[in-house]
Amino acid sequence: EGFLPGYNFPRLPLMAYIPGTPDGGGRKTYLQRPRFLALAEFGPRSLIYHEGRSYRVVRALLALGQRDAAGGDVKLATETVRICRACGAGHFNEELSTCHGCRNSLDTAEIIHDVYRIENVDTQPTERITADDEERQRQGFELQTTFRWATRGGSPDVRHGGVFEGDDAVLNLSYGTSAEITRINKGLRRRANRSKYGFMINPLSGMWAKNADEEGDADPTAVKSERIVPCVRDRKNALLVLPADPDLPPKTLTTLQHALLRGIETECQLEPGEILAEPMPSRDDRKGLLLYEAAEGGAGVLNRLVSEPDLLPRIGRRALSIMHFALEGETVPSDPHDLRDVEGTSCVAACYRCLMSYYNQPDHEDLDRRDAQAKQLLLRLARAATRLEEPASRAAEPSGPHTTGDTSGGGLLDAVARRDLPPPDAEPRVVDGYTIPAVWHEHYVAAVSADVPESATGDLADKGFLVVQFPADEADWPAPLDELARALGARES
Repeated sequence: EGFLPGYNFPRLPLMAYIPGTPDGGGRKTYLQRPRFLALAEFGPRSLIYHEGRSYRVVRALLALGQRDAAGGDVKLATETVRICRACGAGHFNEELSTCHGCRNSLDTAEIIHDVYRIENVDTQPTERITADDEERQRQGFELQTTFRWATRGGSPDVRHGGVFEGDDAVLNLSYGTSAEITRINKGLRRRANRSKYGFMINPLSGMWAKNADEEGDADPTAVKSERIVPCVRDRKNALLVLPADPDLPPKTLTTLQHALLRGIETECQLEPGEILAEPMPSRDDRKGLLLYEAAEGGAGVLNRLVSEPDLLPRIGRRALSIMHFALEGETVPSDPHDLRDVEGTSCVAACYRCLMSYYNQPDHEDLDRRDAQAKQLLLRLARAATRLEEPASRAAEPSGPHTTGDTSGGGLLDAVARRDLPPPDAEPRVVDGYTIPAVWHEHYVAAVSADVPESATGDLADKGFLVVQFPADEADWPAPLDELARALGARES
């Protein structure tokens, strides 16, 4: 692996500094872990075992640019995230009303304050390990993963599609390259107050607040502690998979998640861990799953899943075979009760030859290859085909009782295009019975024509939108186009 000028460098891992010991038995070094793994392994006050010694993570190494000491009070530059309860998409410091991932309302979104990105950590040797420490290690942390699609030209860079059995949808798919994936450490699983997230930290030194039964390694400074929610962030190709049936039980979704993952690994000849899956929006409230390419540079498989019509059906068939079901010929049964085990199968609910693995140990109790709904979904998948949605056309007639703007190819939308402004969102917004196609949710801007009543524009304004009104006479459009350009951060003419 020689150095190649201009070649992409690997992602920086998260590192834990291991100090040397006074007796010379331990040497100074850095332990490196992938970011998503390190968030738990190098979590606040965690124990690390290295070369026969134990070390405690006592400090987060803070970047100088991430501190704000204005007014004499040291405060870390934290973020607030709203997580959609339908698909798990994250909205950081954004006051949007609809989710960028699934277009559902964010009125009921989970809100997590004081999210702070962790880069590297510091440790200290420890000799005294209590029973509470061991229980803490066993219980672990409550982790949650969220995502945000990359943007291009002011719009999310995502391709939507689905898996259809005839005209009936089986799975809804959304694929995006370089999606921003954030993993959040909400706190210990066994914490008393489940609604309180994060850990106490000294915002000046980065020292984590210690437990009551710990001795030594006290924070030498006297700055007031601050509560933060640690997170790590990376960009990866990702595929959001949401079953068309939104009411599937958790056991079915857990079995489906790992059956699809095993099917992808086998059909596409991947090593375990090259593609990972996370339940969305959380492990305790499963609605779907997020697949992402964990391997450096990506394996290119997720793009194939949405672009090759027969790949996901083959994966569904492969998953059934991995689950010890006998499939003869090219056809698959329509009734899950017609599936028969391969002769000599000793597996009951799951085993390490089918669904269980080292990576999914927390889900072992919920894995059940006998689950009728999981088998039905995989059978439908094996008979289905993948179809991608066509990109939204400007000439498409928006749905709704009324429309605003000329959507026949000219008019307001074409004027926006001629000015080289960012294109409006693909999904129009329906307000007071009127469908408004020229909406930029990320910027909280909407452009409307003269036929839109005041009740609709007033409703948009009440929700925080800047409403740019275009008069009936196109000769008077240069001024509102300039206003729209300023609102979108584009160059005026």
